[in-house]
Amino acid sequence: WFVCDWLGSLLGWEVWVGGSKKMVDEKRKDMRPLLGSNVEQEANSMQDLLELVRRRNPGCTHLHQAAEEIVGSVWKAVEKDGSLFAELHRLMEPDRVTSFRVAWLDSEGRQRVNRGWRVQHSSTLGPYKGGLRLGPRVTEDVLRFLALEQTLKNALVGGIGGAKGGSDFNPRGE
Repeated sequence: WFVCDWLGSLLGWEVWVGGSKKMVDEKRKDMRPLLGSNVEQEANSMQDLLELVRRRNPGCTHLHQAAEEIVGSVWKAVEKDGSLFAELHRLMEPDRVTSFRVAWLDSEGRQRVNRGWRVQHSSTLGPYKGGLRLGPRVTEDVLRFLALEQTLKNALVGGIGGAKGGSDFNPRGE
């Protein structure tokens, strides 16, 4: 139930707060029609939802693995209330992903160009918050996964959304 509780607060479901039932975010009730009715038509099972995530995010193996774990954890709640299906799909998609180049000079004066990304995953509970990751193995896929994870961690704290940024270079020694 713990997983459903923090996921519920993230998605704006009704939760028990201080002994009484409250909507975490009243604005979310008005947004339900905007969540994409085509999602419900495209997928109607856990495997359909996971396949939809794979199709929309090809090559994002870290994100696919996280989606499998999250969807598997809360699927019983989704089966009880079918309207949560679109909400769960919405959780799998970041609000925006920005890609940019990072031009810099190394210690020998050579110009280098690397890629950088900022994944703003969810501002449902508040402003985006998340750190930076720098390293040669950083990819957009890794940052999408980390932003999703940051969103879930921040939902436990409450009042802030999730994001992550980074670039595929190591600034040490340069």
